[in-house]
Amino acid sequence: TRQIDNAVKGLALSSKNQQHFGEMVDYYGSKLKRFKRPQQHLWLLCFLTQRIRQSLERLADGFIHHIRKQQEAAHAFAQQAVFDSWRSAADNVTKAAELLHLFVDDSIDDNQPFATVRQQALSVMNNQDIETLCLYLKKQKRTVEEYQWQYYDDQNGLIEQLLRPVFLCLECQAGKGSEALVTQLKTTKTELLAGNTLQTMDSTLIQQKHRPWLINKDVVHPQRYEWLLYRQLASRLNGRIYLSNVTKYRALEDDLIASSIQPDLLASSTLEKLKQPIQKLLQVKQIRLTTSLEDVARHIDNGDNRNVIMKSRSGTRWRLPVKGSQSLVNNPFFKQMIPVSIADVLRYVEQETNFMQCFAHVLPIQKQVGANQDDLLAILIANATHRGVYGMAQISDRSYEHLSTIQANYIRPETLQEASDIINNAVAALPIFRHYHIQEDVLHASTDGQKFETHLETFKTRYSSKYFGTNKGITAMTLVANHSALNARIIGSNEHESHYIYDLLQSNTSDLKPDVLSTD
Repeated sequence: TRQIDNAVKGLALSSKNQQHFGEMVDYYGSKLKRFKRPQQHLWLLCFLTQRIRQSLERLADGFIHHIRKQQEAAHAFAQQAVFDSWRSAADNVTKAAELLHLFVDDSIDDNQPFATVRQQALSVMNNQDIETLCLYLKKQKRTVEEYQWQYYDDQNGLIEQLLRPVFLCLECQAGKGSEALVTQLKTTKTELLAGNTLQTMDSTLIQQKHRPWLINKDVVHPQRYEWLLYRQLASRLNGRIYLSNVTKYRALEDDLIASSIQPDLLASSTLEKLKQPIQKLLQVKQIRLTTSLEDVARHIDNGDNRNVIMKSRSGTRWRLPVKGSQSLVNNPFFKQMIPVSIADVLRYVEQETNFMQCFAHVLPIQKQVGANQDDLLAILIANATHRGVYGMAQISDRSYEHLSTIQANYIRPETLQEASDIINNAVAALPIFRHYHIQEDVLHASTDGQKFETHLETFKTRYSSKYFGTNKGITAMTLVANHSALNARIIGSNEHESHYIYDLLQSNTSDLKPDVLSTD
């Protein structure tokens, strides 16, 4: 891993360039061997870098997930154990009489050792039940935290088989206030790699509420201490501890340009605004903003802005104009059109654009063998309507095995993007296309994400109670211009949509290049 990282750093590529070159391996697939050997090496190197970072990110996500699940399970176990112990103590109250009778039993010799009497008492009740009974008689209970640590003691196999191997893959970097914890984590990692046991344990990291359960006579419990470290690590991967080789959990400074090279970059930049002093630039912006606000207010006062209606003479209350309810949802023009099957529409589009030629076989040797047009249309419609090839097979004369084979051989992101570009370019060439412009001679595009619930679980499917309830789903990001979908991308429902807007715009391969982009 370090050799790959060092090689990529030596190329001085930006993170987006690395991502782009890495995606070329997925994009070209078996056609990768057609390119020159140095280009193959570059793409494969970036591909490995992206896959390593992706794998480490998933390991970190899985680590946090399992720690949280164990905390929830420990809490539920402790709650039930407290209830069971309290109920057991209530049931053992009658046995307390037998214990008390030992003190007045004449058959016990006064010279008999107390250890012998203790053995008789333990034959009536075990040690833990006696302690619980004493707490019950004093109207006290065992704490929930005591049972939680007992639960963790029983999960030693989870640490050895899952959590510890994942932890050893993570490279921690200290944030503000986490220096001592990261130092201990690095020491723990070194000791686990060397001898699989903890030798150095910083007791200052143990909070006061945890000390009774982790420290006994100044000796720290190693297994419980390891649990404590993992819990603290999982809770601080929110900006207080960073993982330098994981994009999602890395520090902001790792993504910024080093201050030492900033003057050279500014000098070589062609943007004059970057070369201006920031105070002067802010002053110009402030004057421009103030002027714009004054112009807006003056237009409202003069009645030039018909979208704002003043409600009071003082000029401080206003409202928006209300449109009447007589506006029709659909223009009567569309009632003159005859409904047409979507399959017939696609056949007509194929007749005009030949977009079906883009769906070539994944293997070059089979490239001359084209798929049946009806099969391709069935698969495209099935996926576009979220029915899937299995659902399409249930309502058509095509078998599921046949459709799934055609889909695997011919339907790929590469072929779909190429076919979409052909259709979009043909639509843009129509005379009616420019009549959909919001502004004259300006192509206005928009991006937005749509949530879709999924039945299959992947690394991109995430929970979102707002959109999916208790189920999982994904987000489909789309770039649209004049009702034409120029580009699309699937992201997780937990990811911020704004992070992918620039990628959608820059990776648009059609001839339609938006002049203006809007988003929410």
